[in-house]
Amino acid sequence: MNNRSLLLITAGILVVIAMAVIGDIFIGGIGLILAATLGACLYLNEKGRTLGATPDLDAVLSDDAKKIIIRNHGNDPAYSVHVALVPLNKEFDVETIGPDGKYAWEADEMIHEAKAAITWKDADGLMYEGQSRLSALGKGEDDLLKPMFPLFEIKQKK
Repeated sequence: MNNRSLLLITAGILVVIAMAVIGDIFIGGIGLILAATLGACLYLNEKGRTLGATPDLDAVLSDDAKKIIIRNHGNDPAYSVHVALVPLNKEFDVETIGPDGKYAWEADEMIHEAKAAITWKDADGLMYEGQSRLSALGKGEDDLLKPMFPLFEIKQKK
């Protein structure tokens, strides 16, 4: 944790001790709970900032079905991006895609249906991979009404 957070928590603990000695033990206990909650909030806030700094890539097909757009939804740049289009047997590489950045790759012909297998590295050199389904006619993965978790089991038609 940074020095300001540690100073704030230390001052809170000293106030709690003073409240317990001068005042009532129950008021000191309430102050201890408040100081511990504040310390936990500051710690989790700082930890979330470091854990949240990861790149998150996906691929979508443009409206004319000739471009594949690679988007970085994460908070950190993605390095050494490699995209393989299955079953089109095409591959391409991108050096860097910044946070909230995009890269468009133009195909020779229209793409009806494919899958983009994406691999990339973060700033620390850790490898990530992801897949995106590309379809010119069907719904993409950006459907806002699609539930994140399936609520009902989908039955197969006979």
